[in-house]
Amino acid sequence: AVGDRGNALGLFQWNDRAPSMLSAIGGRGNLGDVGSQLNFAWKELQTSESGVLKRLLGTTDVRGATAAFGGFERPEGFSWANPEGAHNFLGRLSGAQDALSKFGSTASNATSAVGQLGGASSSALSSLVSSTGNAAGGLNALGSGAGKRS
Repeated sequence: AVGDRGNALGLFQWNDRAPSMLSAIGGRGNLGDVGSQLNFAWKELQTSESGVLKRLLGTTDVRGATAAFGGFERPEGFSWANPEGAHNFLGRLSGAQDALSKFGSTASNATSAVGQLGGASSSALSSLVSSTGNAAGGLNALGSGAGKRS
């Protein structure tokens, strides 16, 4: 996916962090490599974006998780003071709720697995996504709330 007038790239619509993501995955030609993008995202969540992971793990519902994940994507209008001010927050929330409904039987397993990842290798995130049985469908459902990114 390419958004924000071509400035945001990939699964999580990296913008200012896109050059680092592209370097990590081996360039634009590898944007279709979902595993490499997930590994890069996991690395960020373990390092420069660890505050987002901490907030995600501290949430208790889909709305809170959607708001917390806005800190990773940082769409236009997002701030920690008002995460629901993010561009198309209700669309993002709806997409997250749809994904939870669609993958309900695996959601608790995924939540448990994320909590156990701690010091695990970044490939663990790829394994987690593949546990849904249809990662592309899950990403499409989550992407339905995508919009303009800053």
